[in-house]
Amino acid sequence: SNSSYWSYEAYQNEIRREDSFSIIAKSNNQTVGFLVARMIQAENCAELYNIGVSIYFRRKKIGAKLLKSLVKYCLENSLEKIFLEVRE
Repeated sequence: SNSSYWSYEAYQNEIRREDSFSIIAKSNNQTVGFLVARMIQAENCAELYNIGVSIYFRRKKIGAKLLKSLVKYCLENSLEKIFLEVRE
């Protein structure tokens, strides 16, 4: 199943933004997970847009490590909250 309705172009446009935070998890040079968020400085927060881990690499704490990277980035940039963007 596809983890997102975002197009390739939508991801490219988002990660090029200066206020975007994105990270990729790799195992043996293979992408196994990713996270995309945006910093909203005016509201002192971040918004988590998407996080995904390959079905073959789940239950290995990859998602937790991706989230910890976002939390660390937010702390380093004095952002107090992280909101989850939920698809309806």
